Amino acid sequence: VAISTVGKLQKSLSQFNYNTAEIQIQRLSNGTLEIKKSLIKNDVLSFSAAGKISADRTTSFMDWPLNINANLRGAGEYKDYFTILGFADNQPAPDGLTQGPGVEFTGSINNLKNDLEQRLQAAIKNIQAGINSNNQNPSQGTPTGPNPTNAVPKKINPFESILGR
Repeated sequence: VAISTVGKLQKSLSQFNYNTAEIQIQRLSNGTLEIKKSLIKNDVLSFSAAGKISADRTTSFMDWPLNINANLRGAGEYKDYFTILGFADNQPAPDGLTQGPGVEFTGSINNLKNDLEQRLQAAIKNIQAGINSNNQNPSQGTPTGPNPTNAVPKKINPFESILGR
């Protein structure tokens, strides 16, 4: 179940159709771009991020080093995915979205790297090993979510809500 959940999640994220994008960036005196707020979302998935793109006068803008921390939150099938994989934090949110994985972006725009695949693989390994995989986000503190081995995903097409079908 965990492996198929990761596959469905990765595919649906690659086809993410958003309704709203809000981004607030401040240019610092040294040229560094500070991403104060970034929120990209639709009705069932939210992607928020903050971080910086550090100015490096010896390279082109597209090669400036970046460090951005992001969080995914979701409803519907995403809530199921995040719970099964142990990312849900069991904290009720006013907007009804469930905490998903955190993601760190590094590298540069030309060479963008992220750790989402490693976090998803770690969640699968923990589930396969029978380790309590609750709250796979180390920055979120003590694990508090339900045991994902007890969760049963509902059989739905994960792309219906994203693609508007």
